[in-house]
Amino acid sequence: MRNLPGSSIDVSPTEQSFVNAVMYYRRELMLVDKGEKATTHFTDGQRKALVKAGILVRIYGKGGCRLLLSNRARRVIDEVEPTLLG
Repeated sequence: MRNLPGSSIDVSPTEQSFVNAVMYYRRELMLVDKGEKATTHFTDGQRKALVKAGILVRIYGKGGCRLLLSNRARRVIDEVEPTLLG
């Protein structure tokens, strides 16, 4: 698991920063993952930073661009969520 309480695994500062950002925006990211638009939850600067960090990914379709949760960010949320609840 990641650098959580009770975990003795060391992770790089870059990886820890990614996990921290995902956890900070967890509620909004889960709403985006359920189909809501990222523009309703994040400012332009936040969206750009989240894409650059690899938390959100751009998917291009007929109607234009859509931001979705990356698989890596989804794994972090799925791994951490049971730890927070239990």
